[in-house]
Amino acid sequence: MLLSVLAERLLENVLVPPSSPGRPGPADTLQQYLSSHHARREEMAQLLREIVSVLNGQGIEPILLKGAQSLWTGQPAWRYMRDIDLLVPSDAAHAAQKALVAEGYHPDPDLPHRPHRHHLTPLYNARLSGWMEIHRRGGNRYAERLLPTEELARATTVSSDGGLSVGLLDPATHLLHALIHHHIGHSAFARGTISLKGLHEFAWAAGELTEEQRHRLVARASAHPWLAAVLDLWVAAAALFYSMPVNAPFAVRKDAAEQARTVLSVRSEAIWKYPGYGEEIRLAWAGDRLRRIDGGGNLVRRQVLRARVIASMLPKIRRF
Repeated sequence: MLLSVLAERLLENVLVPPSSPGRPGPADTLQQYLSSHHARREEMAQLLREIVSVLNGQGIEPILLKGAQSLWTGQPAWRYMRDIDLLVPSDAAHAAQKALVAEGYHPDPDLPHRPHRHHLTPLYNARLSGWMEIHRRGGNRYAERLLPTEELARATTVSSDGGLSVGLLDPATHLLHALIHHHIGHSAFARGTISLKGLHEFAWAAGELTEEQRHRLVARASAHPWLAAVLDLWVAAAALFYSMPVNAPFAVRKDAAEQARTVLSVRSEAIWKYPGYGEEIRLAWAGDRLRRIDGGGNLVRRQVLRARVIASMLPKIRRF
């Protein structure tokens, strides 16, 4: 899922042998892949606009999540996508799904029915090399505890183009939502892993933030001890793996850098399916970090914050 980025860098820096007359070489293969990648994105962008048109016709202005925002804005052009994620008010989700089914989208009958999931059944279309999802919440229960859907709605501005209207998250919130999605929503933290695709997208988006947006992101992450630890981990990992410039107030903390090296290293087979819990708790419980975040000024409050970390990781009772 990062082949488009790799292809761009190899070609830009002339790191593959040039082609010879009549003998296509690696550069031709990479260029062909990039052409197909951009054609696929253009097709998905057109389908997104058609989907938005259908929803706008129902009085619904969807919020574009994750890669859907990239399709709308065109940036970054290297971003590979498997699906289109749209957030709509929960009371309008089924109406949106029904309208799209009427336009030729259909669920996969082999997928299990999960009525309490944060998004409705994925929909497919013969023209879409992937699928699309109507979200009624911004993420699963773990993600919702850290970044509620209501907050996403408040961080949205309307973007109109060609008679179509969507909601776009502000850059800091968009980055935070993606971070939570990859690290917590997909349970990477529990497995002690990190998404290299998500990390590359994080590094790019972090580099696009203004100083004010970086401060806002750090302040928002500091509202929860676990979230503050996750942000520190990803900053350290992006700096180590992708050489991301670390601009204030971002900083590479020693404990976060140590955990990033562990997460990015090749590990032996774990005895337990979820080896990452201990490392994640240690990072979120660190006294130095707790003192920097909201309410961490004294020992009693730090103990309360540690309890919040555990409460956030407890198993889900039910799904949205």
